[in-house]
Amino acid sequence: MQVHRSWWVARKALVGWEGSSRSLRLILVNGIKVPVSRAHVAQLRAAGWLEAP
Repeated sequence: MQVHRSWWVARKALVGWEGSSRSLRLILVNGIKVPVSRAHVAQLRAAGWLEAP
């Protein structure tokens, strides 16, 4: 899924997230923290990517 203008992330690569809806970052299995644009936060929530573990 596209999470920012130049960032695409595979669901299986996601291990967590941090921040708030104004400054959200996804944490990947390799430790990279990917920025999420405010425009994509609603999409990620609807797809279930931001559910509590």
